[in-house]
Parts: sequence; C-alpha cells; structure tokens
Amino acid sequence: MIWTFQALQGLSFILMLILIGIMVAGIMNTLWIAIRERTREIGTLRAIGMQRFGVMRLFLLEASMLGALGAMLGAVVGTLLTWLINALNIHVPASVQLFLMRDTLQLVVEPQSLLFAIGMIAFVTSAAAVYPAIRAASRKPVDAMAHFG
Repeated sequence: MIWTFQALQGLSFILMLILIGIMVAGIMNTLWIAIRERTREIGTLRAIGMQRFGVMRLFLLEASMLGALGAMLGAVVGTLLTWLINALNIHVPASVQLFLMRDTLQLVVEPQSLLFAIGMIAFVTSAAAVYPAIRAASRKPVDAMAHFG
C-alpha cells in the first residue's frame, strides 16, 4: 500500500510539472499576442514619458492579476464540482472499492492544498510574464509607434 501511495505521489508530481510547462507556454504565448497588439500603445506611453520599468510593471501586474483571479475562479468551480460529485453518490465497481475502501466516490478538497495551488499558479503566471514584459519594455518608442499589425 505504501509503494502504491508513493507511486501515485510521484505520478502526481510529474503531471504537475507537465501542467506547469503547458501553463507557462500558454501564458507566454498570450502575453506575446497582447504585446504585439498593443505595441503602438506601448510606444505612445514611452513617448509621453513612461519609463521602461513602468511598462514592464504594467504587463507584470496584468499577468499577476489574471493568474490570481483565474486560479481563484478555478478553485471555486472545482470545489463546486467536487460538492456536486459527492452529492451524486456515484457507486464504484468492486475492484475500485478495494482501492478506495468505500463503495461510493467521495472527493475531498483540502484548504491548504487549494491555497497552495492558487499561490503557485499566481507565482508561475507572474514568473512566465517576466520575459515578455522585459521585451515589451525594451522597445524604442519610435519603433513601437511605427509598428503596424
């Protein structure tokens, strides 16, 4: 039983790393598109006096807020779905009953795991936004204002 639990923990860790990689790629892609669409706005802001750090802070704040709010919304939806699944009293086959040690599917939401996941997602979102934000801030105002597309 201990070996099975350790194997499940290892598998969960590997899956979490894969999900974080997918999340980072998606966040960076989204920010690249946002930066590309707002290149002229960035140039205008820089031309009227906004410093590079201000532009970078703008994109980092946007990514952080989207990450935190998205994680909180996902946690609420996931918790509601957990309650719904538990309310349905889904019966499981005998082979699964031996593993779960019960005859119905019962999901548990641990508050500390939920808070850790929200914090981790917000952190990873912010970290993934650093490179695109630096690139957006490093554009020269004249080049950014002349950008079309």
